[in-house]
Amino acid sequence: MAPALALLPVGQGDAPAGSLPEAATVGATEAPVEPPKVSTHNWLVGQAWRNDDTAHQVRIRQEIIIRVSPRRPNTQEMVADWRQVIPQRFEQRKIGKCLPARSIVAVQTVSPRDLVLYLSDNRMIRAQLLKTCNARDFYLGFYVEPHKDGELCAGRDTLRARNGATCKIGAIRQLVPAG
Repeated sequence: MAPALALLPVGQGDAPAGSLPEAATVGATEAPVEPPKVSTHNWLVGQAWRNDDTAHQVRIRQEIIIRVSPRRPNTQEMVADWRQVIPQRFEQRKIGKCLPARSIVAVQTVSPRDLVLYLSDNRMIRAQLLKTCNARDFYLGFYVEPHKDGELCAGRDTLRARNGATCKIGAIRQLVPAG
């Protein structure tokens, strides 16, 4: 209420409410100012691109990254297999330099430079890392970008750990139970 009273002229406080001087009523008699007209079609995002005559360039980059997680023991397998003797010794067999990247389902570190890759067809592959690499960096799994042929090859492809470490595989061998 106080701001409205400040607009009244001094000395007119005893006058009736309808008898204001002309200076006080000027703003009330003028026509209201209309806001500037704004076209509403420019506000729609979908319509804005239609008014633009310039061409824009779009680049689509296809990138596939395979994440291999660490092997987790299945409790049902552990209970069912507790009577079976699991071989502790394995032999290594040559399998070439490459294996299908999408068939890798889990990884486990077994020594400072070796990873065991578990494949979807129940094979186990020993991946020996280069001398400058530490297998413990990959205990949480790794990422790999498969080559165009879909294979993970020793000496060619790079493994990337979640902690930022990168490493190439020096050699791969299949592990089979000894005996």
